[in-house]
Amino acid sequence: MEEEDEEDEAALNARAAGVFLPTDKWKETWDLLVLSMIIYSAISVPYRICFDAPATGMFGSLEQAVSFLFFVDVIFNFNTAYVEGEKWVIDRPAIAVRYLQGWFWIDFPSCIPVSLLDSLMSGDQGNFGMLRFLRLFRLLRLLKLLRLATIVAELEDRFDLNLCFLRIMQMLLALIFLAHILACFWFYMAAVVGIDPEIVTWVSAYRDGYLMEEPPSVQYLASMYWALTTLTTVGYGDIVATNDAERGYAVFALLMGALVFGYMISSIASLVKALDRQGGLTEERMDEIKEYMRWRKLPRELTVRMRRYYENYYDTCTAFDEKAILGNLTPSMRMEVVRHVFKDTLGKLPLFANKLDRKLQVAIFSLFRPVAVMAKEVIFSRGDMPLSMYILLKGGVEAVKTMDSSHLYRVRLRQFFGTAVLTGRRHDSTHRSITKCDLFSIAAEDLRDLFNKFPLEGSVFFEALLRIHRKTQKGGGYF
Repeated sequence: MEEEDEEDEAALNARAAGVFLPTDKWKETWDLLVLSMIIYSAISVPYRICFDAPATGMFGSLEQAVSFLFFVDVIFNFNTAYVEGEKWVIDRPAIAVRYLQGWFWIDFPSCIPVSLLDSLMSGDQGNFGMLRFLRLFRLLRLLKLLRLATIVAELEDRFDLNLCFLRIMQMLLALIFLAHILACFWFYMAAVVGIDPEIVTWVSAYRDGYLMEEPPSVQYLASMYWALTTLTTVGYGDIVATNDAERGYAVFALLMGALVFGYMISSIASLVKALDRQGGLTEERMDEIKEYMRWRKLPRELTVRMRRYYENYYDTCTAFDEKAILGNLTPSMRMEVVRHVFKDTLGKLPLFANKLDRKLQVAIFSLFRPVAVMAKEVIFSRGDMPLSMYILLKGGVEAVKTMDSSHLYRVRLRQFFGTAVLTGRRHDSTHRSITKCDLFSIAAEDLRDLFNKFPLEGSVFFEALLRIHRKTQKGGGYF
């Protein structure tokens, strides 16, 4: 709630100053539009330059619309707030200075309407050199790809995307884009020498030069075919370099293919493995436990029980080191994370929801450990020293007499038991599971340290637990 109030206040201040927040809903839609136009430009610009395929008709209008959109994006960026520390900077001169020191010099060349200037100058032969320069000037629009990572990172946060899956898709798209660039400039190497039957190039040599009369789309397909066979090191040999310029470019493409393709394949393999990081860590821990049981030569029956216990344990808890992850957060953020994690379990207990101090809650939550218990399993026996206190989250637990196993009482869901840790006396009854159970446990030593660390706040918790303990001592049980 506090963060939402801060965001609302920041939005009001930004509107009063006449600037935008990058977290505004319409800005998210705009960033998606800019992202799609960057991808379109990255594909179309090399194709139109290398294959001399000017945009006509609908695509001509689209090219001009892209230039206009990039120009509007430049204006928006001069009026978009940014974060410095924990505060939004909404001062327009400060925003302009920051933008001019960074992305402006990439964004501005991208919004120059080169296609419009190209169409205006194409009929004047005296401007041929300038026209050729302008066409090459379009390549500056590829610099917009540098902003791709920033925009994708923002989309990850806004739309809660699967990071590993997104990175795999980025790798695959990067590989296809590399093949696209190599294909375009492979044809451009022949075009620089000359697309002519009398000049030996790969275009004139391939299938008796049939490509010379084909449209750019067919020429591009043949170039893409060569690029992919080169990148994947297949090399069928039907399209080959025929002059020094093409041979030099082919060597460069082979080196790029060996480096980039190998790197991408290894990265994709790592990312696929990381898609289920929790599953990978759990499998690693289970293998370690199985090796330990084999090394200790435990009895088969105990091995099976121990394996099932850990399988259930990792089904209900994380294999990540939550203490280390949460330890570096600020106290308020740690509290938010803890409340979210335990909202359906401990968070529903009236004691935790209403009575306990927030700092004490965070400290307690970090001490609880999940425990999975199989049906008919003894949790602790009468006469045992109290080592832990428990909360029942799922399943059924009953207290019984040791001698005749007669039923004393049954523990309610989300109720504490094993509260003898408060007095240090031995348990006066045996507690066992009726069905498969999920519990939270807190060690007696941790509980004592908690009360010593929070003497005032902990007294409320201690008194509430003590009332539960006295109730069970009177024989009333839980219900």
